Amino acid sequence: MIGEVVGPLCLWQDWGYQSWGTMAHPINYRNEEFIAGTLSRGDANACIGFRSRHEGGAFFTMADGSVHFLSENIDGNLYRNLGDKADGNPVDGFGG
Repeated sequence: MIGEVVGPLCLWQDWGYQSWGTMAHPINYRNEEFIAGTLSRGDANACIGFRSRHEGGAFFTMADGSVHFLSENIDGNLYRNLGDKADGNPVDGFGG
């Protein structure tokens, strides 16, 4: 339901009234470039994913109110399914 983003590093996530991300990219996608300042803040395709300054993943709040640290190495299909409220799949063992 809610995941970390690094807003000041991305113009698309630093609007002040809206911060959002997509699960189309892996967690911390191109994070090193953002933190180093070598990737354009306006590159929407590269910067709208969920990311954090935590090594190895990011924190997400689930719809049941629980908070989990998801590994940036999580299976891509599982990661995207976690963001799909209507996929019909049970969720178990996704922590990182």
